[in-house]
Amino acid sequence: MVDADCKWPVVYGERGRALVQFVNHGSLDTFNAFVNEYILSSPTNGVKLGINVRDDDFGEMIMRGYKLGVIEENLMFQISLSYPNAKPISELIEMIKVVVPDSIEVICAHNWDPVFYDKESQEITLLTDAYEEVTGTRLLPVTTTGGTYAKIIPNIIAYGPSFPVSKRYCPFTR
Repeated sequence: MVDADCKWPVVYGERGRALVQFVNHGSLDTFNAFVNEYILSSPTNGVKLGINVRDDDFGEMIMRGYKLGVIEENLMFQISLSYPNAKPISELIEMIKVVVPDSIEVICAHNWDPVFYDKESQEITLLTDAYEEVTGTRLLPVTTTGGTYAKIIPNIIAYGPSFPVSKRYCPFTR
């Protein structure tokens, strides 16, 4: 039996990740008022944008990573969404557009869809059982807010428990 220092034996789901940009094509006052009211003074669950979705596996929406910039001479404000499996990004973007003034363009600049498997499925159960057999510890499968290789490799389950000293990136280098 091997002692593991990992608290995530099997990841059955990963939140979606999206970068959403608000590009101003009108009055600076309108743009600033929108950003201040709907993003900066809003709870981070997206309630003012109308996207405060949640589910039992991932919990609620998380907005973060705010960035101000310029796109083709237009002021732009970007947010990062860490979203549950409750709705696809296309639907979330449409929900946002309902509250955005016409002079502000909403762009989904980048998106990684959620990765989600039934935590009771045979694949997840087999990996959970294997983890227990090797470590002697029974840990339930979990979801994560991070992105693993499962985001870019289709049909894969994020799995790879760490073991003693593996919390360091390169344990055999100094």
